[in-house]
Amino acid sequence: MKNWNVVLCRKQESYEENGKRFFKLKEDDIRLAINALSDAYEDKFDKMVLISSDRDFIPLIRQIKKTGKEIEAHYFESSVSGKFLSLFEEHNKKKITKSVIKRHFFKENKN
Repeated sequence: MKNWNVVLCRKQESYEENGKRFFKLKEDDIRLAINALSDAYEDKFDKMVLISSDRDFIPLIRQIKKTGKEIEAHYFESSVSGKFLSLFEEHNKKKITKSVIKRHFFKENKN
């Protein structure tokens, strides 16, 4: 994607008690934070779009704002805290809805 930086993370295999296999993302928060701060201080962007409502990112958001960069949050209403949202101006808060996910992330199988 032009003008986007995709951060890849490590995937760790785990098992439930019943033996069912699943995967966890590892190191994702720290990789995103390091990349975002580096890019902010190297003046590689004017606006950061954070697709998350994870309170773990609050220190990152505060530090990015200190650099004078704009941050926009795209979040799930059911899992966001008021403290997280209070860090963003109204025009930089975007709810992620089921219709947005369906429109942008899932394609119909035409077979």
